Amino acid sequence: MEEKKKINKAIIAVIASLGVITAGLFGYVIYMDATKPVFNLNTDSLSIEAGDGFDPLDYVSFVKNVDEKTIDIDNPVQTGILGEYQVYYGAGQEIKALKVTVEDTKAPTFTIKPGTHEYYTDEKIAPEDLIYTLSDETDVDVSLDYEGQNFTEPGDYKLKVVASDAAGNETVRFANIKISKKDTTPPEIWGVIDVVIVEGDSLDLMNGIQVFDDIDENPSLEIEGEYDKEKPGEYRIKYIAKDASDNESSAERLIRVEPEIIVPVERPAGIEPFTGDVTNYIPQGGSVGWDATGIRKQPYLVAVNRAMNTVTVYGKDENGNYTIPVKAFACSVGREGHETITGTYKTTDRFPWCYMVDGTWGRYAIRISGGYMFHSIGYYERKEDTLEYDEFNKLGTPASLGCVRLCLSDIYWLYAYCPTGFRTVIYDDYESAGPLGKPTPPMIDTSNEFTRGWDPTDPEYPY
Repeated sequence: MEEKKKINKAIIAVIASLGVITAGLFGYVIYMDATKPVFNLNTDSLSIEAGDGFDPLDYVSFVKNVDEKTIDIDNPVQTGILGEYQVYYGAGQEIKALKVTVEDTKAPTFTIKPGTHEYYTDEKIAPEDLIYTLSDETDVDVSLDYEGQNFTEPGDYKLKVVASDAAGNETVRFANIKISKKDTTPPEIWGVIDVVIVEGDSLDLMNGIQVFDDIDENPSLEIEGEYDKEKPGEYRIKYIAKDASDNESSAERLIRVEPEIIVPVERPAGIEPFTGDVTNYIPQGGSVGWDATGIRKQPYLVAVNRAMNTVTVYGKDENGNYTIPVKAFACSVGREGHETITGTYKTTDRFPWCYMVDGTWGRYAIRISGGYMFHSIGYYERKEDTLEYDEFNKLGTPASLGCVRLCLSDIYWLYAYCPTGFRTVIYDDYESAGPLGKPTPPMIDTSNEFTRGWDPTDPEYPY
């Protein structure tokens, strides 16, 4: 009997330690331990959005005999990393578990940099170069979808940009792309020719200089070197052109400053000296006069007879006046409705190539006044072999839109030997072409497709 009582007491002690209430076989009533910690969770599993806050105590729903802040919690949840996590709660001998799933149901948000993005045909497009803003709670991969477009050809394109997060959510945007051919050709510098000026004269180093580039519309131009207009001698000036792709070219010109010396021109045989008033000079055989008084540092006066489509160049006599004819050229003045202006003018701008009002190009253009110029016969393109051959064969007759046209060798003579600012007189004389007469203009065989695109007086004429 004593042994049975000992066994019952041991069982009771174990049961009491477990804190249960029972009416046993042994005739004892054991009451629950009133100090044992007790708590519950309001769920055993839940899902949260990536990036949202997570407080494990928010899910403890019943607490007894314990401060919820003292509950031991093992919380491995990382809301920025997708996956399933087990959160364990413990108080005394009470242990509970909560399964937490971190998921991402929201697509990334991003914007494309505004404007058009420019690339060369051989240049790789990097997605990060197109992104302006990008946000997501998980890692994001940005890719490009060319949608079958050939981005190796110049043109304007819409490029699909796709942002995908770790959960596979996608956002699509489109970028404006401009593909251009890479510029490897340096600019061309035109109009850099050697010049001679008289001591004391100034020279505009940019006058007549033009820079062209096949892609860049505004290449830069710098000048290195200087000259002393008061000191006779030779000076070298360097022109350096650069385009937006840093392609560079250069050209040099020689400037020769000479002392002012008046050298009379030899009078042609048969041309009698003029003894009248040079302020009302009338060329021999002519009927229209002008002021032939010489201009300092200008060796020639250029007279254009509209009525005869003839140009006569006068040099200075022993008194320094323009009374000696030295050159005569056949020309084309303005046709009916586009008559060339008359009067006396001081020439200004010069251009080795000049884009004309009718869409053609003129060579060695010299401005008379406004839109009226001396220049060559027109070219369809800025190339020496694209001459308007039908217009060339009109030399000696009115054919222009008001300018004075000359064959290439004649206009180049004016360009090379008559300094900027020379005086020109445009007049009508129906009785005489001029003291040297009117030369017979050259002609082109327009049926010859190989040669007709060239001015036959061009020094570079290849035939």
